Amino acid sequence: MMFISSGLTLYYVPKLASLKTDKDLKIEIKKYFVSILPIFLIILLLVFFLKDFIIKMALSKEFFEVKTVLIWQLIGDFVKVATLAFGFILSVKAMVIKYIAIELLFNLSYLALAKFLLVDYSIEGVVFSYMVANILTLFLMLWFFRKLVFFNANQDE
Repeated sequence: MMFISSGLTLYYVPKLASLKTDKDLKIEIKKYFVSILPIFLIILLLVFFLKDFIIKMALSKEFFEVKTVLIWQLIGDFVKVATLAFGFILSVKAMVIKYIAIELLFNLSYLALAKFLLVDYSIEGVVFSYMVANILTLFLMLWFFRKLVFFNANQDE
C-alpha cells in the first residue's frame, strides 16, 4: 500500500491537478481503473498465492496465523486503491467538506466495526472491519462522483 500510494502521489496527483474539465477527469479516472487497478490486483493475487513463501522468507513462524486474515486485508487494500482515485481528486480540487466526510465515515465505521467484531472474532474481526470500512468509503466516493463516473461528463442532470 505504501509503495502504490507513494507512486500515485508522485504521478497521479500532478496529473489530476493539471486537468481542467470534467471530461478530462473522467478520462483520467477511466485510465486509472483500466491500467493501475488491474496491475495492483495482480500484485495482490501474487501475494495471496505466495503467502506461505512470503511469510517464511520475510517473517518468523509466529506470523503464520497472518494467513487467516490476509484475504480481508488484501480485499481492503484493493478497495482502498480504488478509492484513492477519487480521494486524490478531493485533494487537488480542494473539496474539504467531502474529504472530511470521507475520513469521518472511514474512521468511525472502522472503529465501530472493529470494536464490535473484536469481541467475537478477535483479530480477524478487526481486519474484516478494515475491508468493510473501505467498501463503505468507496460507495460514498462513488455517490459523491456519480455524475462524473456514471453519466456523460458534459451532461447536466
